[in-house]
Amino acid sequence: KQWYQRRVAITAGEVMLDSLLVPVNNYVEIFPQIRERMSKRERKLLDYTRSKRTLDSLKKGEKISPEKLGLAQDNYTQNKMIYEEVNNELCDDLPQLWDSRKTYILKFLDTFFRQSADFHKEFTQVFGECSLSLDPLKEQTRNEAPPKRDIGNVDKFFLVSDSARRFKRQSLRKSMRKSGGSFKRSLSM
Repeated sequence: KQWYQRRVAITAGEVMLDSLLVPVNNYVEIFPQIRERMSKRERKLLDYTRSKRTLDSLKKGEKISPEKLGLAQDNYTQNKMIYEEVNNELCDDLPQLWDSRKTYILKFLDTFFRQSADFHKEFTQVFGECSLSLDPLKEQTRNEAPPKRDIGNVDKFFLVSDSARRFKRQSLRKSMRKSGGSFKRSLSM
C-alpha cells in the first residue's frame, strides 16, 4: 500500500510537469516562426529600398533608357507589393501574439496552482500515513534506555593533549629566552 501511495505522489508530480510544459512549449514554438517572418520582412525591405534607389538613380540620369526604366519600375512595384504584404501580415499577427500571452499565462498559472494543490494534497496524505507507520517504532525506541558510552577515555585524551600543549609552550618560551633576539630574527627572515 505504501509503495502504491508513493507512486501516486510521483505520478502526480509527473502529470504536473507534463500539463505545465506542453502549453509552454507550444507557446514558445511560435517565436522562431515569428522571428523568421521578421527577418523575411527585413530582407524584403532591403529589396524594396534597393529597387527604389535604382529607379531614382535612373530617373536622375541624363541618358534614360525606356527599357531599363520600365524594368526598374516593374521591379520597384513588385518589391513594394511583396514588402507591404509581408509587413501587413506581421502588423496583424504581432498584436495578436502580444494579446495571446495573457491567455497562455493565465492557463499556465491556473494549471500550475491546481496541479500544485493536488500534488501537495496527495503528498500530505502519503506523509501522514508514513508518519503513522513510524509512530510504533518511535514509541519502541523511546521506551528503550540509551546505550551507555565510555567517556573516561575521552577525558584522558584531552588531559594528555592539554599537558602536551603546555609543555610545548613552556619549551618554546625557554628556547626564546636562551637565544635572545636571534630566534625572533630567524623567524622574520
